[in-house]
Amino acid sequence: MAINPRQVDTIHQAFSPTSADIHWAKRVVHALDEAKVLGSGVIALDGKMVDAPIVLRAERTLKLAAYLNLQTGGYGMKNRLNRELPDSLPEIGQLRPYNGAFAAIPDMRRCAPKVKYRFPGNKKLREDLESVFDEIPVTDGMTLSFHHHFRNGDSLVNQVLDIASRRGLKNLRIALSSVFPVHAPMVAHFKDGTVTYLDTDYMSGPVAAAVSQGF
Repeated sequence: MAINPRQVDTIHQAFSPTSADIHWAKRVVHALDEAKVLGSGVIALDGKMVDAPIVLRAERTLKLAAYLNLQTGGYGMKNRLNRELPDSLPEIGQLRPYNGAFAAIPDMRRCAPKVKYRFPGNKKLREDLESVFDEIPVTDGMTLSFHHHFRNGDSLVNQVLDIASRRGLKNLRIALSSVFPVHAPMVAHFKDGTVTYLDTDYMSGPVAAAVSQGF
């Protein structure tokens, strides 16, 4: 999954417990332990009842803090949000805090791509879709990707999958921006094994219903 640099601050804030978070979580767990010792079915903290979701949240906070090797203070560095972080992690090694999208200056060399060429008379267009299948060639297990520019007026996806089915291709992965009711024929290709994986951001209509039913 790609992350926009502007989202990094939010992700840090969401997943890195603060000292206050850890301190609060320890108090909740301590209150739970006291209630167990007293045989009480009610957990209270600062005069307020603590229910199961709060306990679960506290336990998760402590597990995350333990995984990140966090404490209630004394970390080696702080990130751009002024959150304290460890200098290193056993699984990763030395860490460098995020200090903004333009804090790090790239030190690398990028090679130029291979030069493309085309002789006079060469064409990208092919006579039909069948010839495209032959030229690639399309084989079992390949990923076929499409854009949803035509939305519910799209007929290309159905044509491609019909050809794949006639050729006996199996286990194709379909990467399609969006799936609409017009793509209903895809359900039959789920059932016969032509398509076994669908990667999409949105779906509606018969395909969505079929996916909900486990196809």
